[in-house]
Amino acid sequence: MNTREYEHFKHVLGLPHGIILVTGPTGSGKTSTLYTALNEINDAVRKIITVKTRWNTSLRASIRSR
Repeated sequence: MNTREYEHFKHVLGLPHGIILVTGPTGSGKTSTLYTALNEINDAVRKIITVKTRWNTSLRASIRSR
């Protein structure tokens, strides 16, 4: 994450409401990044809800030729 992206991420974390969707390959640090961010904003006033699910699906491609 470059400096501009980091500053934008910090700004978004400070907003009073919203949602952050993080995607990426296995082992890329998605969970670590989000939990670090949550620890930065966690206080007795905020209501924080997290959902983590695995969507391991494969798409079948059908290629037809004549």
